[in-house]
Amino acid sequence: MKKILLSCLLACGLGVNAQTVIFSDDFESTAEGTVGNWQEGFFGTLAAYPYNTFTVRGNCAANLINGTKSLQIVNVADAAQDADLTTASCAYGNGSATNAGYAPLVYTQIAAGNYKDLKLSYVWKCQGQASLDYGQLMYSLDGLSWTSVVSNLRSGTAPYQTVVTDYALPAAVNFKTFYLGWRFVHNTSTVNQPGFTIDDVVVKGTMPSAVPACSSITSPANSSTINYGSVNFTWAASADASKYKFTVGTTPGGSDVFSGTVTGLTQAVSLNANTTYYAKVVPTNNVGDAVGCTEITFSTNNTVGYCAAAGSNAQYEKITNVTFADINNPSASGTTAQGYEDFTSIVGNVNRENTYVFTAACSVTSYSSDQLLVWIDYNQNGSFNDPGEAVLATALGQAPWTGSITIPADALLGNTRMRVRVQDSSAGPNATSCGNSSYGQVEDYTINIMEKITAGTANVDKKSVSVYPNPFKDVLKISDVKGVKTISVSDVAGRSIKTLAAASELNLSDLKAGLYIVTLHMEDGSTKSIKAIKK
Repeated sequence: MKKILLSCLLACGLGVNAQTVIFSDDFESTAEGTVGNWQEGFFGTLAAYPYNTFTVRGNCAANLINGTKSLQIVNVADAAQDADLTTASCAYGNGSATNAGYAPLVYTQIAAGNYKDLKLSYVWKCQGQASLDYGQLMYSLDGLSWTSVVSNLRSGTAPYQTVVTDYALPAAVNFKTFYLGWRFVHNTSTVNQPGFTIDDVVVKGTMPSAVPACSSITSPANSSTINYGSVNFTWAASADASKYKFTVGTTPGGSDVFSGTVTGLTQAVSLNANTTYYAKVVPTNNVGDAVGCTEITFSTNNTVGYCAAAGSNAQYEKITNVTFADINNPSASGTTAQGYEDFTSIVGNVNRENTYVFTAACSVTSYSSDQLLVWIDYNQNGSFNDPGEAVLATALGQAPWTGSITIPADALLGNTRMRVRVQDSSAGPNATSCGNSSYGQVEDYTINIMEKITAGTANVDKKSVSVYPNPFKDVLKISDVKGVKTISVSDVAGRSIKTLAAASELNLSDLKAGLYIVTLHMEDGSTKSIKAIKK
């Protein structure tokens, strides 16, 4: 009787480690002319076929795979066909002459939060020029940054069909809600444009049958002393864990500092100086929590620390100059450009309630999807995540990137950190102060915050002199003209516009809107240049 029961369990797929279908789509129930559970991705532009689209179709027999419908690229030539796809051509067509983008043409979300050992089955049909055009299977954990799983899916001059069964997806998608999609990589020719059809997509996974094993915190180390501020905790993966219950406290077993469930293997936590802490990570899954996991203890010193940040492929988007307050720092570019540069030895002096122009240049390459972001740690706690500390986010566009930053009245006096990031917002973006972006770069500087300048302030150092408001409309004010002999105004190319006598207010209403350089010529022969924007 026991043998019969066991055989039944195995045959019915209810045995240990049995795989479960967690996603399935054969497109038969999807309405004609829609994408159902799927989304269109990057199609680029192609003048010959401006309306190309992905859609479920049943009237193109040559492109069908199984059943009466399949999901395929539709070669749409004009607005009328776009409105009535039944009149569109059945010829394959891709929406981009060069799909060199980083997103797939079509994708969907897979909810696999409780599953591991994921396997994908699908049927693929494609057409293109042999050896030049091919398909690519991709995944993403955030819907923005995509990773190639397998490339060179079969192509050629005829519509070739390939059946893929139980392809093992990367371990990175285990226990995750992730995105799965395909794109077509091809040459620049618009003749015999490639395209593809997909059908019978199935994703299966295995649900754990036991609680996971304990994991160990790898950083910070047990019994260590570390810098305070924003601290990145990391731990080792536990094979059957879908999430991790993580706590940090100031007493053994405590969770007064942080308590939460984390899907990854790292968590940033803000810690105070000169304090003893206790931390524990407990792997968990659908069965339950790991048992007997060990707690670590460590202490902080009185040195502030900051989270790591960088950008990859910095040779494409690289900051080559930062100008802010009295900082004017050029930095190297080229194929060996660093994704992170530490310029904290360079100090910019600013005053509370004053406004300063921030400009960053890029002498290599920049793109219309690029963005510059700046943070200043005004409360000096080692974190850029406090309200008001994200001080500049430019509109998307090519360098130079310019904006203005006003120092708040309650910013702590003294030295603190300024972080500058340039990122490609369309290719593995990261608009946060920590971590990596796929294309871009990060630089850190020191900012010395000083008291607000008032009319009665004596012996003001020229380093602290600023202009305001900035941007200005007609009148530009100088915070302190003590020791100033003359003031000159020039454009960004260095051409002199006018020279004025020293005054606390400059009437520049006759200037056109744009960026100008205001130079203070001091009585001791030195100069100070400040950038100002006229609205």
